[in-house]
Amino acid sequence: MLTVLRLGMNGISGQIPTCIRSLVDLVAISTEGCQLSGIIPASIGELKKLEFLDLGNNQLSGHLPSSIGNLTQVSHMDLSRNSVEGKVPSSIGNCTNLQALNFSFKNLSGRMLL
Repeated sequence: MLTVLRLGMNGISGQIPTCIRSLVDLVAISTEGCQLSGIIPASIGELKKLEFLDLGNNQLSGHLPSSIGNLTQVSHMDLSRNSVEGKVPSSIGNCTNLQALNFSFKNLSGRMLL
């Protein structure tokens, strides 16, 4: 049973596979500083036990999936330094355990209501 996935600061590249949904016991993911590209798959929202999500400093693009709001246990979320764009999904309000949120990339729009 895999609970922590730390891949940060290495040369891993490619997309986050949609089959990530099968890692249902994950509580932490860190890919900070890798070379991941493509979109954040909607299947990431199926990781209901996730408490720590750090996808910062990659080459991710596209829109944030609304399924990100399914991560109700997450307390730390870092999606900074990517090329994600568009509106922040209102479902982010479902993440009521958030203590640290880093969305510091310049292509997001919309209103953030906390």
